[in-house]
Amino acid sequence: MLQDAAPVLADGCPGKFPAVRQGQVIPAGTMPFDAERAQRFQDDLEIAKSKDVIIQDRTLFEGVEIFVANNHDMGNLSDRDYDTYMQLFRLMMSMVAPPDLLIYLRCSVPHLVDQIQKRGRDYEQTMSLEYLSGLNERYEQWIARYQGRLLAIDADHLDFENRPEDFALITDKIDAELFGLFK
Repeated sequence: MLQDAAPVLADGCPGKFPAVRQGQVIPAGTMPFDAERAQRFQDDLEIAKSKDVIIQDRTLFEGVEIFVANNHDMGNLSDRDYDTYMQLFRLMMSMVAPPDLLIYLRCSVPHLVDQIQKRGRDYEQTMSLEYLSGLNERYEQWIARYQGRLLAIDADHLDFENRPEDFALITDKIDAELFGLFK
């Protein structure tokens, strides 16, 4: 009789959720549906209702297509958890529209390392080059098959934080794509 019952895992949840041992730390972004992804989904639903122009730094798309997939490939996420994540992702994407324009700032791994060192976030300082290379490869693959409007900008030689002309170059390109201005 027990053999037919749905498995109950160590976290007490039936079915497709990960078993978590007491004291085990699960990095953000590796759980099938963590609070950060839930908030992004809520943000995407609110954005979909808005008539305003909204620029969003991260989306559900890349959260799943890049970070979750990379963690799965590196063995940090089980097949079961990855499949669950993908099911939830497909459900969420059926409820939100893709962005009017996706802006991709293309950077090499050495440039990413420089940016990470500048930011000085403790949790980023231990990222391996293998991890960053995997993310970069996934971004390139994702961008190559992206179906929506896309503006890809080579950002290795731009410093839009300290050089106003670099920032203006980017905003002009965005205006040109969205409104046909400054072509």
